[in-house]
Amino acid sequence: RGAGFPWGAELAVDCLNLCDRRCPLELRWRLEDHDDGHPRSAPVGSYPRGASMCGALDMAGNVREWCADALGAESELRSVRGGGWQSGLS
Repeated sequence: RGAGFPWGAELAVDCLNLCDRRCPLELRWRLEDHDDGHPRSAPVGSYPRGASMCGALDMAGNVREWCADALGAESELRSVRGGGWQSGLS
């Protein structure tokens, strides 16, 4: 496996939930030729082929995550990490 995505170096549309033809029309980066069956977020574990090398699921696509920042647990600062189904492919 390589870098770029949890499963390897290349985008594989069957490994994550992304914006496809079921997404809202106002999202311009929709993949019109793909349908993953979920118009927005998908249930946890829906993409087992997208598992990371350590077996972690749902590390790309689906929803963005609120995370404690690098300052540690004492910090009140939080940041958003990852990309959701509506984030685009860049």
